Amino acid sequence: MNKLKTSIGNGIWQLLPSMGTMLLSLLIVRLYDAAIWGSIVGVIVIQQILNSIISWGNKDFLQRELASNHIEFKYSFSAFFQERFVIFLLATACCSIFGWINYSYFLGFTVLVFAKFLQQSFDVIVLKEKRFLLVSFLEVVFLIIQILLLAYLWRIGVTNPSSLLMVFWLPSLIKSLVLMIVFRDYFALKITNGTFLKKSFFFGLITFSGLVHSKIDLLLISKLLDSAALGKYQIILAFLWNIQSIAMYVSGPYVHNFYRLNESSQINYANFLKRLSYWIVPLGVFTMITILYFALHIKVSVSIVAASLLFSVMSFIYLPWIFQLNQRKQESRVLILNIIGISILISFIFTVNHFVGLTLENMIWIVTIHQLFITAMAWAANKIKA
Repeated sequence: MNKLKTSIGNGIWQLLPSMGTMLLSLLIVRLYDAAIWGSIVGVIVIQQILNSIISWGNKDFLQRELASNHIEFKYSFSAFFQERFVIFLLATACCSIFGWINYSYFLGFTVLVFAKFLQQSFDVIVLKEKRFLLVSFLEVVFLIIQILLLAYLWRIGVTNPSSLLMVFWLPSLIKSLVLMIVFRDYFALKITNGTFLKKSFFFGLITFSGLVHSKIDLLLISKLLDSAALGKYQIILAFLWNIQSIAMYVSGPYVHNFYRLNESSQINYANFLKRLSYWIVPLGVFTMITILYFALHIKVSVSIVAASLLFSVMSFIYLPWIFQLNQRKQESRVLILNIIGISILISFIFTVNHFVGLTLENMIWIVTIHQLFITAMAWAANKIKA
């Protein structure tokens, strides 16, 4: 019963931010239009990629550190935090030097990146202490603040996307400062052996490549389609990624336990995830269709529904194989999977665009077929034991 509560608590906490972003996207499209949301999406995608670099596998690496040396965890957390802060400074400096973000967005963008860096730092502590109620409460409170702020900006006639970005960075900054106060006891000074950036190298690359893997389609079609089409595509994919993520939300608090299971027990857990997908995936896709129709008046074709079901179920199948690769300290294989996956997705998008042109429907099928390739490669990588 306690394990069920923990999984549900972790799932709600992990799901709330992305659901909040989807809700805000729906409101922005309704109050303004899809083109304005598409402009904001372009900034948020770069922010997410940058935060993935700054995260450097923070949660996954520290979970393994917690399992192997929990006594020194506080010092490991603090040292890794300081090292990743240096990456934050370098990454935002690069954005400014190379002009990756338009000047009008840069201040809000930088604050948003910093706030997300702070929040990501405390993810492993939330898991360790199981403070899901606290962080879920904060998510709900600050989502309400975001909605009220958006309504206020709309009422006074603000239409500039760079000004609307305040809806994201201001509440996020305040929330991150609250978390710093709550978990202040985890900050400690002690000289540690070696750099944690080096120790977590593969975790960092896996995290970064994984996010690029999930966002490269948005980056590419932002250059190939108009902002309105981009905004609609982002909303649908956000729903589908959230459905897929439930597999990780359920597993997250017990990853370290999975590493200790024998092969038979791991197979049982893999079967449990598959059975879980039989009702979660159809329910999630039905919810998506309903919200799209009534909130945005977007009718989803039978073809898109079929692709959505297939896309959503994949993570429930391949996630245990990824855990087994990590258990055997074969993170490099996971990294290779991500790199190959990125290459395949880029090839799919450019090939379809060249021969038939990109549409909302064929983009959904492109990413779905791509997920089938990833699942097949994860199975093959896990079969090779050496």
